[in-house]
Amino acid sequence: MTVGFRIRAGAAEDFPALLAIDRASFDDGVAYDADELAYAIGRPAAFTLVAEDGRRIVGFLVADADPLARRAGLLVTIDVIEDARRRGVGSALLERSEAVLARNGIRRYRLQVETSNAAAVAFYTRRGFRKTRKLRGYYGPGRHAYLMEKAIR
Repeated sequence: MTVGFRIRAGAAEDFPALLAIDRASFDDGVAYDADELAYAIGRPAAFTLVAEDGRRIVGFLVADADPLARRAGLLVTIDVIEDARRRGVGSALLERSEAVLARNGIRRYRLQVETSNAAAVAFYTRRGFRKTRKLRGYYGPGRHAYLMEKAIR
């Protein structure tokens, strides 16, 4: 993992940068609009982690306790700017989020990822997630997702 960035808790003043990073990371069918991202970040059990390189935000993660399954966490989004990818930013954010969830008694971690996003599926698979189900039309007609899950300690 390349060092040169730090992970910290997200703050309200980060919101414009997080929204811009999300929009740059995903197409219109997947990227959050301002209201959706604000809702995800503002949920009572949600937390946001930010990766900074100096004073520049290079990535972030939003996770939440899954309201539908006891003792399960949900990875809402993980976004890394293009020039910071493959430097360990995503891995560091994911590891830190797992530690936060574990400290709060969460033992399973879930996420949805578009089936056509081979790089993301491989990223999550390398980090111990496994495909548990295919969600047809999750991102719209003909755009399916995998539900992936892992145990955390």
